[in-house]
Amino acid sequence: WAEGRSAKESAKTWLSIKSPQLPAEIQELLSSSPAFSGLLHWEAEPEARVPFDGLSGEPANIDLLIRAQDSNGPFTMVVEAKADEPFSDELRDTLAAALERKVKNPRSQGITRVEQLARALFRPKTRGLPSLGLLRYQLLTAAAAGLTLAEREGNRRCAFLVHEFKTDRTVDANHERNAEDLE
Repeated sequence: WAEGRSAKESAKTWLSIKSPQLPAEIQELLSSSPAFSGLLHWEAEPEARVPFDGLSGEPANIDLLIRAQDSNGPFTMVVEAKADEPFSDELRDTLAAALERKVKNPRSQGITRVEQLARALFRPKTRGLPSLGLLRYQLLTAAAAGLTLAEREGNRRCAFLVHEFKTDRTVDANHERNAEDLE
């Protein structure tokens, strides 16, 4: 919890407004899509722990979970807040670490979790697309958690947003790295 870092900047931004308003940059982004219109109400839960599969272990830790209603009905919004912190490990490194845990503990389910994430979120690789191994695990678990929660609550729409903060305590090269990882 430090000045200029994602948790505190996110709290300052989101707590400074009242529903049905949103931070200007978020409202602008949602307005650019015909899937979202006329926000009526929202409520937020910071640091929401959202299970996205039936496996034991850590659920996704969502920086800000928004339950919202607009003129099209209810929707779920998952917000990943970033100053210039990385998006965790690449999927290939997460899988390698899961394999190491499986060797130590045959009951470990990390490999199964990665496999289920890949099958649930992606089609088989086609020519020209990047390898799944290069994707960031944190982005996949956050997206899966948002989709799972939206389905569980009967919402037909889910938005996944990265809310980036540039402050005097962030480094431009780290923002560039995150932009590449997100792309």
